[in-house]
Amino acid sequence: MLLHAAPDLRNAPAHPTRASLSRASGPPARAARLARTGPVVHSSDRRAVGRNPPHSPSPPHVRPLRHPPNPAALAHPPACRSDAAPLGSGPERPTDDWLTLMSITALLDLQLKPGAPEASYQLIHDVLSDTRAFPGCLGVDVLIDATDPLHVLAVERWESLAADAAYRAWRAGDGASNLGTVLAAAPILTKFESSDL
Repeated sequence: MLLHAAPDLRNAPAHPTRASLSRASGPPARAARLARTGPVVHSSDRRAVGRNPPHSPSPPHVRPLRHPPNPAALAHPPACRSDAAPLGSGPERPTDDWLTLMSITALLDLQLKPGAPEASYQLIHDVLSDTRAFPGCLGVDVLIDATDPLHVLAVERWESLAADAAYRAWRAGDGASNLGTVLAAAPILTKFESSDL
């Protein structure tokens, strides 16, 4: 009878047993297994793969127009007011009626002929008496140059441009005077408007 020598099992690889597997499932072994295979996905989680997360933001909701535009109104817009100011015309300017009601001051610069000025002063006084009595005249002051007695300035105050224009028209027609006979040059008329400066 032949007897076979028993094999030396000291260096043979040990077969894994349930106990060895349970010992190898500790934290270090579990970390190594996850590094090789990735995390375990349960069957209930696989159904959610590829879908949006349960708390992912949804796209903003666009509300429809509450009152959609009327096509007929767009095709026929309302007519513009005829009295409306055109675009780019700037602030509203005063009308002619407002200008005619604004008081003004008229300066009449007179240069008398050389000679005795007393006779010229008397003529100026007579002429300006009619000016003071004209409708719309608020008063007339006469100034004489302190260095030149032949230089006279008449300061006329009128309640409106219309009153001043009516007076100038009267002087050019029926109210013409002989003031030019004592003047060395044509009179210079300048008009000024009142200001709050």
